[in-house]
Amino acid sequence: MQIDVSRFRAAFYVEAAEHLEHMEAALLQLEDAPRDMELLNTIFRAAHSIKGASTTFGIEEVGKFTHVLETLLERMRDGVLQANSELIELLLTSVDVITGLLANAKDGAPLPENLAIVFGELQRINGAETATTAESMATPLPRQEENVPLRRYRVTLNPSREFYRFGQEPLLLLRELQDLGRVVELKVDASKLPCLDELHPEDCYLSWTLDIESGQEGQAFHDVFMFLDAGSKYSVDVCEAALTPADQEATTASGPSGVDAAHVEQPANALPASPTG
Repeated sequence: MQIDVSRFRAAFYVEAAEHLEHMEAALLQLEDAPRDMELLNTIFRAAHSIKGASTTFGIEEVGKFTHVLETLLERMRDGVLQANSELIELLLTSVDVITGLLANAKDGAPLPENLAIVFGELQRINGAETATTAESMATPLPRQEENVPLRRYRVTLNPSREFYRFGQEPLLLLRELQDLGRVVELKVDASKLPCLDELHPEDCYLSWTLDIESGQEGQAFHDVFMFLDAGSKYSVDVCEAALTPADQEATTASGPSGVDAAHVEQPANALPASPTG
């Protein structure tokens, strides 16, 4: 059976365009509410989703650019940088650059003329060690990491047998999950692995379970899997209640106390099922 990977790449471009629309709308709102964490989370999740999916499809220029953009957005969420008019303008320009990079990858359109300038400006701000090096673009705020509640998530990935034939790579997804927090435990289920003489090199037989400690919302984990083929499945559980670092120290002293949450198992049906014949 021959899989038409172009269908899935086309779906990626549609999803990416929607993410860019959400980013632009949230950035325009951010001008009036520069400390609104929900707006920042919306912008970050959109950039993160584009980065992960573009990496999966081998669109390296988009992946590299959005990685640098995501780093800057993470600093804003951490409170290191505060949005102002100049920084928001740079982020809006970055949305235009990503749009141009996607057009280049999809239709062979010319690369954005300001790609190097915008990319360099994002890198400059990310590499700044003092307030003065980036004062023209952003205002420093006290870090807020001590106030970020952490949860322990259990994430499972059960790829379909045809996983590799859809042009997907589990290692890339595992790395995306690793970026969301600290991997406490990783288990590989090889129970479906056949005898050597029955093994097909293009089939996927393994599944994975990860325990991840993270300050991210659960939606960030779901976004990692948004481009899985329809036959694959994943699940995201909250294994422990949200704790601040201070709460965690107290919990460590008195013993663990976890709170079970509803189990959410998702068929990966963001894309159409594979054709037959």
